[in-house]
Amino acid sequence: FQAEDGIRDVERSRGLGDVYKRQLEGRVTIKGERSRKIPFSKLFFTHPKTLLAVDELLTEIEVDVPQPPLTGTFLKFSLTENDYALINLALLLGIRNKRFATVRISFGALTPLPQRVPETEKCLMGKPVSGDLIQQALSVASEEVRISGDLRVGQEYKREMVSVLLKRALTELTTGRKG
Repeated sequence: FQAEDGIRDVERSRGLGDVYKRQLEGRVTIKGERSRKIPFSKLFFTHPKTLLAVDELLTEIEVDVPQPPLTGTFLKFSLTENDYALINLALLLGIRNKRFATVRISFGALTPLPQRVPETEKCLMGKPVSGDLIQQALSVASEEVRISGDLRVGQEYKREMVSVLLKRALTELTTGRKG
């Protein structure tokens, strides 16, 4: 992974760390006057300046490793190839017995911090892979995401692109065809 906070996996880095690392589940230990554990969901989705007190230090990282087999993709949509993303998506899937066994969906560039969509993930988890279920997940995702203002494109356009990118990613990973 690669990101401004220094998390890096050099072998597979594609500049997607800021969104991709939000696929992880786990917790960190923070020590100061007292010790506390913070889940990744809070660590990665909270501005760093509001997370640690001046006398605190992150001392331990515990990562829950998802069960294989897993597959994933990262999609970026921008006005030009070299432009900042208008929206990006990281999707991690595990399919067992033709059912969604692991689902992790993160969107970036919609708000200042990337975001997971837990209701969309729940919509898919444990259910048989089907076109109808994917359509249902697209509706849930487009309602669930938070979108900030953007001078380049409107919020409704971004909301529509949430469905477009998620459909492409789910189609690619469940059928092997480009969506």
